[in-house]
Amino acid sequence: MTARTIVLLATLVAPSLAVERRWAHQLGHRWRALTSSTPSAASIDHEWRDRRGACAIEFATCNAPQLKINLTGFGSASIGRPATEALGHAIARARADAGSVDALVDMTDASAASTTCILACRRFLVRHGTALGRVAVVGKGPQLFFMRLCTRLARFRKVRVFGSQEAADRWLLEA
Repeated sequence: MTARTIVLLATLVAPSLAVERRWAHQLGHRWRALTSSTPSAASIDHEWRDRRGACAIEFATCNAPQLKINLTGFGSASIGRPATEALGHAIARARADAGSVDALVDMTDASAASTTCILACRRFLVRHGTALGRVAVVGKGPQLFFMRLCTRLARFRKVRVFGSQEAADRWLLEA
């Protein structure tokens, strides 16, 4: 009985530093999420889809909050509302500091968005825009032109629009 108690207590003790390193190496970002002080519920890896388009969001809070959004097709209200609400809740749960979330928005396969979807994005930016640091937008064709025009007219200083994924990655890694 005493031996069982000792074994049980030994398993409850925090693992050694060598074991922690091995787990961190094997589990990668999942280990950091498990041992992070930020709630694990703050992470998102989900796709919202309807018959006209899709929005895939990956939001991770490992070392620093990072965001990747991939837009495809037409952005309808049935995609825009739940996606921006879920992302807003995740950023709030992560308690992201001002300017701490770097984002990559891939619009190369996007065609357009409904007014309701754009208003949902605007509402998200008003509520949680201060948490965003650098935002790289990747697009092609007319989206590239209109995104550059919108960022200049709105005087977004932290948003850059790129024609290639490589250029956007380089800019995000400069910071």
